[in-house]
Amino acid sequence: MRDSCQNLHQWLRLWRKDRTLHFNYDEMFNMTGRYEERMDLCREMARIARQVPGIVGAYVEGPFHDENSDIDMGVVYDEEVISKVEAQSRVHRLLEEWLEEREEKTGKRRPSYLTHLPYLYSIQEWRMDLHVESPFLDIQEDINLSHWWDGERWEDLNLTVLFDQTGEIYRHIEAIRKCSPDLFLRRARFALERIDYFIGGIGRNLDRGDMLSALYNLTQAMTDVVHGLYAVNLRHCPYEKWAITYLDGLRRKPKSLRNKVARVLTLPSMTRDAIMERTKILQELANWLREEADALEERISKRKPDQRPMFDRFDR
Repeated sequence: MRDSCQNLHQWLRLWRKDRTLHFNYDEMFNMTGRYEERMDLCREMARIARQVPGIVGAYVEGPFHDENSDIDMGVVYDEEVISKVEAQSRVHRLLEEWLEEREEKTGKRRPSYLTHLPYLYSIQEWRMDLHVESPFLDIQEDINLSHWWDGERWEDLNLTVLFDQTGEIYRHIEAIRKCSPDLFLRRARFALERIDYFIGGIGRNLDRGDMLSALYNLTQAMTDVVHGLYAVNLRHCPYEKWAITYLDGLRRKPKSLRNKVARVLTLPSMTRDAIMERTKILQELANWLREEADALEERISKRKPDQRPMFDRFDR
């Protein structure tokens, strides 16, 4: 965490110096050796968990970005065979025994990136998630998009499946990969509505002399700009801590996007002029986003009825 903060501070210092952005992606994503080390540990834990009757799958969530990335592993059980309490108790006990034995034999302490044991989910929960939340099915036209959490979908697309006896995990991922462009369009429109609302709030709060509330509205609007950028690219937005990092991987984006984002998020002073300057940049991004949403809607209207995109894992 300390290294990540140092990278951010260095990045901000460089930007203030020459108004350009320098971000060492090669260094940040250099997981050679360390990636396999983590995956070997995950594969071994999956092998041990599989010994418990009723365990039907295991996976690793999301990509490992750098050496600070910990392991988020999931184990799937069938609640018709074993209860969650029993499944968690037996799996965690076996893993704790294996880790202690491993430490005694090798002298190696538990890795710092193994901050917790695997989470347990029932296969029934996966099916419910597929049939209720999955944007692929698009059940309700008036779906509350504020509760459609992009981060979960992005992470699901980046799952590494260790084993899947029922095929349910793979079906879940495939459903997300077939997500309809219509839903991304609605997500972009929804983001634009919120951006307009928050930009209006900036002006009203400035007129009241409430600089802090104006700044809050500005950051809220910037969050929706980021979500909208991913939506017009037919991509799920990553978790908040990685949403800015992955912007460079988008095909469709405004010129000098990172500079504009940095200028909006870096406030030199809490004055009306400083906030208005950043609001102007924010409005430029919103205008670009609106044009892209219109273009996306036009492309969708021209597609064939049976034409649905297939999205691969979102790599930078």
